[in-house]
This record gives sequence, C-alpha cells and structure tokens, in this order.
Amino acid sequence: MIHWRYPRFIIRPYCFANNTYFDLSAQMPEILAHWQTLDLDPQAILLGYLGPKALKVWQTWLPKFKTVPLVVIDPVMGDNGQLYRGFDQNYVDAMQALITQANVITPNPTEAQLLLGESPNADALTPQVASQLAERLRNGLRFRLC
Repeated sequence: MIHWRYPRFIIRPYCFANNTYFDLSAQMPEILAHWQTLDLDPQAILLGYLGPKALKVWQTWLPKFKTVPLVVIDPVMGDNGQLYRGFDQNYVDAMQALITQANVITPNPTEAQLLLGESPNADALTPQVASQLAERLRNGLRFRLC
C-alpha cells in the first residue's frame, strides 16, 4: 500500500460561487459508510465550511475516525463581526462541540470570539489583540497553541 504524505481525499460539500452551494450532506453518511469498507488509511481530515446539515453528519461520524492522527477544523461561520447568512447560535454551539475533536482549529477573529461565547466585533486586529484572543481561545477551549 502506498503511503501518501498528503491527504488522499477531501469532502467539500459547498461551493462559494455567488453564495450558492450544492448540498451533499444527505449523501455524506452513505459516502462515509462506504469509505469504512475500503482499505483507507487517512492521515488527516480537513473540515472547512460545513453548513448546519453537514455539521450534524460530522458530529456523528468524526468520532469514528479516532485513528486519524491529524484533524484540522476551520470553523467557518462568520467574519467582520457577524455570523454568515444561515447560521445562528445553535450552529455556534454545535461547532463548539465539534472542534473538541480537532488537533488544530483555524478560526478567524470573529469565529474565535463566537467560539468563546463572546460578542464578535470587527475592530482592527493588532498583534497584541490577536495574541490575547489566541490565549483566551487556548485557555477557554483547552487547545495547545503551536
């Protein structure tokens, strides 16, 4: 079996062209179940923009991939101090739970504030403010900063 240094597969259920998407969340459980029947040995999982339906799928399925050494989650849900259209506090709460299964998370400042239960703002981000936000995120969610 060939061992790759890069991910062999990526699920990307949404496309951002003109803020439209093709929702594959209904097919994802079948796809993931099929993957478990194959001789796959993924070395990483990268999750980005999920949307509410796909996030629910990954809440169920991500624990089944415990042997994957690297799980990276970009909790895409807002920017410039605001949640994206279609997201609400229930989505933030679900994402807070999902990211506990990640080794690495990559939130932008708005997403970090939302994950911490803070009111997001679009204030200018200085290096000092960014460092303080990262520290609060690390302490609040028990992540290790790299």
